Amino acid sequence: MNKQKLKLKPWVKMTLTFVVGVSIIAQIFSIFGTSASTGEDKEEKIVAHGMIEANVNGESHLKIIDKLVTHDVIVKTKSEYNKGQIITVEIEGKKVISDRITEGEELDKLYNRYSEVIAEYEDWIKN
Repeated sequence: MNKQKLKLKPWVKMTLTFVVGVSIIAQIFSIFGTSASTGEDKEEKIVAHGMIEANVNGESHLKIIDKLVTHDVIVKTKSEYNKGQIITVEIEGKKVISDRITEGEELDKLYNRYSEVIAEYEDWIKN
């Protein structure tokens, strides 16, 4: 009997090579725990400034001064937080990462840039 070599068509060879390559790459990615992403799902960190309009049940409700955030911002009340005080918050998505009292040069820059907004918020909070 003549033994014939099994010949594969060129497109079959290319398909098999592609499938093997993809499976090898998938194994490498799973070992290192990485995944492909477009960057659209990554949440951007924003540093915003807000004035405390009320401290209620251990939460400080802020009115954002620089309009970088369109949603309400609520942080845990700290003992040094008072109504009308300006707070700096670092936000990722809708989650507050950190918050602190705005002081010094940063506060001066805010007053220079947003003096009208700050005055309006101060009047609104007092009334």
